[in-house]
Amino acid sequence: MYRLKVLLHRVLDIFPGLYARVLYNGKKRTNASILEELKASQIAEDVLSLKTLPMKGDTCFILGSGASVNDLDKSEWEMISSNFSIGFNFSFLMEHVPDLYFIELAKDDRGLASKLIERKETYQNVPVAIKGLISSSKLDWAKDKIKTLTREVGAKVIMESALPSTSEAALRKGLHQLYNRGKVERDMDVLVQSKASISMMIDIAARLGYRKVVLLGIDLQGPYFYEETNEDVETGQESGTLLIQRESASEMSIAQILKIQSEFLQENKGVTVYAGSVKSLLREFMPIFSFE
Repeated sequence: MYRLKVLLHRVLDIFPGLYARVLYNGKKRTNASILEELKASQIAEDVLSLKTLPMKGDTCFILGSGASVNDLDKSEWEMISSNFSIGFNFSFLMEHVPDLYFIELAKDDRGLASKLIERKETYQNVPVAIKGLISSSKLDWAKDKIKTLTREVGAKVIMESALPSTSEAALRKGLHQLYNRGKVERDMDVLVQSKASISMMIDIAARLGYRKVVLLGIDLQGPYFYEETNEDVETGQESGTLLIQRESASEMSIAQILKIQSEFLQENKGVTVYAGSVKSLLREFMPIFSFE
């Protein structure tokens, strides 16, 4: 099976543009079908629209869970608060409250949903979005969780799709079709990612019109910020280094994907993606953001 999968990806990569279109349209249709079922079941009717989000400052800060966020001082957090920020997954454990927050659907979410609900008063004015609805198999176990999140924190579902993560050629073709062939204009609220949530957060920042995007706590190595502060949280996540290397014969690493995405956005849209810390492995191919 593994060899067959590798062979399939190699064949598809011969036609990267076709592969990107098929993947995008297929995942988009699956997501649309899931949203229709959720709406018909009266589980989730509200869908996030980026058009409802106001611009705030000239920079978008994206909050990850790496320990480097513990190095930020008061004045730097004040700058973050005066601009637009997006949080996802365990970033809600920070004192800072973002302008937009995403939670990933997972069968074993390590208590993520329940811990978010504990902070619902803090997040009552924050748009909370549920991502990960591009696989119909998730509906078997996800409906109750979605219903709880919509009821408790007013969470909205999102329209979403995917970009290739198999090769640079396929990903670049997908990004080209998205930004240079009008898909963003036609499908403004169909959010996309290539393998990792952080790629979707960057896509959102670019769609919203921010030309400076700063990745905070996206270290790709080392401990998480709540481990350093002895936060009483059991996430089940293992610390470790994610090197800028191919993960397998059929998949690029997250670092490779972010490198390609950031280069494309700089070259084609004038968007600069910054590493937020010298502790991040992203420093190898992204400029370091200066708070000065």
